Amino acid sequence: MDGYESLNHTKWECKYHVVFIPKCRKKSLYGQLRKDLGEVFHQLALQKECRIEEGHMMADHVHIMISIPPKYAVSQVVGYIKGKSAIHVARVYGEKKRNFVGQHFWARGYFVSTVGRGSVFPWFGSVALAAALVSYHGFDPFKVHINLDFNLDTQG
Repeated sequence: MDGYESLNHTKWECKYHVVFIPKCRKKSLYGQLRKDLGEVFHQLALQKECRIEEGHMMADHVHIMISIPPKYAVSQVVGYIKGKSAIHVARVYGEKKRNFVGQHFWARGYFVSTVGRGSVFPWFGSVALAAALVSYHGFDPFKVHINLDFNLDTQG
């Protein structure tokens, strides 16, 4: 059972792909803020016994693959990371820039998807390819896409 984490009575591997954006999708994740937030995300995840496996910060959104123990709800961990990192941004960068309103740095909500065993995020390898796919296919990670095109016929 290689690669599994363990609690007292549990072996687990729970990984999630999480995407969230700054308020009004402002392109504000650059420079020193980007470097700071990466470190802050890792520290906050460790405080909740989680581990950020992989992460990418774009100018207007954040992708992270995070491993969360089954004793925590995904919403609890993501809310904690977003809330505490917003406080950090307000304290460190709030006086320098006026566009950070109080501690409301992140927009409400997030996108989350489970990650299967052996999965990788192919769109992380090439940001240009990802941008092309998004513009071509019109995929928006903040909208629910459900494919209801399936066949319930069990005889055929």
